[in-house]
Amino acid sequence: MSFESEVISIIEDLIKEIALHHAFKANVADRIRQLRDLIDAVTGYAIDCPKCNTVHLSKEEYFRQVSQPDDRWECPKCGAISDFNDEIYESKFGGL
Repeated sequence: MSFESEVISIIEDLIKEIALHHAFKANVADRIRQLRDLIDAVTGYAIDCPKCNTVHLSKEEYFRQVSQPDDRWECPKCGAISDFNDEIYESKFGGL
């Protein structure tokens, strides 16, 4: 095999690996979205964190925060003061 054909072969293999990597990343992103949708469907609890964006809460985390004496929501990932996501809650349970 000539030097040029060996280089071309290596480049073609790299292109295939990059394409597979991008397909894998897209598949993982789709699966993460599916999990988020499932969490929404099951719990209906989420906060809007200024740092982490929308963070879905487990039922346990929701009730832990509801039982706190203060009236604020905290992101379970970073601790930032956050807003409760009424839209997700209302889609699960109806109006507030």
